[in-house]
Amino acid sequence: MTTRRVLGIDPGQLNRDPSGPGSGVWPQNVPALRAFLAVCNQWRTVSAGLAGFRVVGLDYTAARAGLRMSGIKVTPQLWAEVQVIEGAAVAAMRES
Repeated sequence: MTTRRVLGIDPGQLNRDPSGPGSGVWPQNVPALRAFLAVCNQWRTVSAGLAGFRVVGLDYTAARAGLRMSGIKVTPQLWAEVQVIEGAAVAAMRES
């Protein structure tokens, strides 16, 4: 299951009006969501034996490189918001 599916996000919507009617995204959250979606495939995992693997969180080194390559300037506030999204995504992936 992809992170985008877990979050219920249409990535194409973020290129249009991400805070438009019915989007479910508040305008002030758009920068953090865009940053998260730029790196949402950079997960750190650990083995869970016969159960496969368990997502621990984002691989921060890979996330930093992905954000830089995406041209996203990361401030401490933006990173804190990305970490909130990360935590919710990890919780959702562990439920499924």
